[in-house]
Amino acid sequence: MRNCKPYKVINLPLFRDERGVLTFAEAQTMIPFEIKRLFWIYGIPEGKTRAGHAHKTCQQAIIPIHGSFDIFITNGKYEETITMNEPNEIIAIPAGVWCELKNFSKDAVVLVATSEHFDADDYLQPYNEFLEFIETCK
Repeated sequence: MRNCKPYKVINLPLFRDERGVLTFAEAQTMIPFEIKRLFWIYGIPEGKTRAGHAHKTCQQAIIPIHGSFDIFITNGKYEETITMNEPNEIIAIPAGVWCELKNFSKDAVVLVATSEHFDADDYLQPYNEFLEFIETCK
């Protein structure tokens, strides 16, 4: 059976001992691209969402550092909502895939690694612009 999911879940190494837990990620091996930018999201008010866009060229790796949130992902055909709550689990989002983060726990901290520097022209939003973009890419 073919995997049509427009994302990849990456389980990172987890080392646990009496001193606590250590997890790490390496660019271009575990994270499937060279990291050019990092940003983190926290202090999200109840009921608010983040993202709500896709990128033309930028790839992202989204890591739930603390707490939990849901991520809605679609490529226009396949869609899924995934709960992220394990800090040793990354979700890799390729370019051309819409995602929206929601249902944040009060203590949520989300780290995002990107394959490109910030470029406002790379964003696809609103949703109908995203759908038009993916239709022209067929």
